[in-house]
Amino acid sequence: MKKILFIITFVFISLFITNNSYSQTEKNKSKEDVFLIGYADIESIYLFHPMMKYYDENYNLFIKPLNAKDKNEFLKLINDKTKEFTAAKEANSSEIKRLKSEIENLAAAAQKILKRKNTETALLNENYNRDILNIKNENERKQLTQKLYKDMETLEEKFNKEIAANETKLNELKKEYSKIQLKLLNIFYYPPEENEKIFVKINNEIKEAINYAAGKNGVKAVINSSRGRQNQENNTAANTQPVQQEKDNSTFNYEKLEDIISKLPDYSKALTMFDISADGGNGKNTAPQTADQNQNEQYKEKMAEITKESYARSHESNFAKKANIAAAARKYMITDAVITGGVDLTATSVIYLLSRYNIPRPVAEIIHEVINKK
Repeated sequence: MKKILFIITFVFISLFITNNSYSQTEKNKSKEDVFLIGYADIESIYLFHPMMKYYDENYNLFIKPLNAKDKNEFLKLINDKTKEFTAAKEANSSEIKRLKSEIENLAAAAQKILKRKNTETALLNENYNRDILNIKNENERKQLTQKLYKDMETLEEKFNKEIAANETKLNELKKEYSKIQLKLLNIFYYPPEENEKIFVKINNEIKEAINYAAGKNGVKAVINSSRGRQNQENNTAANTQPVQQEKDNSTFNYEKLEDIISKLPDYSKALTMFDISADGGNGKNTAPQTADQNQNEQYKEKMAEITKESYARSHESNFAKKANIAAAARKYMITDAVITGGVDLTATSVIYLLSRYNIPRPVAEIIHEVINKK
């Protein structure tokens, strides 16, 4: 009996030690092998990237940043840029007026040519159709119909030449006009071809930030939580890329350039990146104040609070336009489903299904190769 009791006790202790050892191993494993997956709203990260405060989503252009240490200097630099722009526009005003007038005249001429073409085509049809209806002989009717087609081709060719000549003159004038407009545009904005370079820098910095956040939180892979919206809104930016070069690489969108030049850029988003404290963050009050006001700490605190509320409203307003900004910049944005880390299990999953259905190995290898090329 004692022998049996000893054996039972030994087994119990062995099981306890084994179970305790297994639990400890699992605890260690959970600490070492846990695979955390994070997610990031990539659209929000773009929205609050400091350089995106200079992004004009209406024209898909970047405003040139102003190197200022505080808000007052920033406003002064805007004023200086505005004076420079006004002077340049005034210097080119006579040439702008001449080119614009000639462009409008040629555009009106194009409409007149088209109107004459439609009128003459309709008249030619009417005359022939009247004669064709009065002819009873089938052969004569066919001959007259063929003559109609030939005369229609001749008329079409004549007007096409006239339209093409007018279009050539119009495009040449638009090129000249666009050159002046682009010079004015470059006072405030980076040229359109700089977009890609700027976004490469932004994208690299965003990936760096996400990798930092992932490492700080022990995350092994990060999913793009904006991915669904990005797919749905992929075609909404058709009208937000206006300043584009044409196929001949020399003509820019004339109408949109004119629209941009007629307005000054919006620096309001960039203004919200300055210090909100009353002293501008540099130990002294940068706002013009009276001696009494400088002594009044309550006044300083109140002004800082008002500024803070103003900034908050601006950021909230900007956040509400996140989808519009993202749609305009979609061409350049990070749209990967997995931003960092992770393992693509697509091919392995497909091969597993193929094997379950006894698909021949050579076929499976072809499919595997196709998937890996995607």
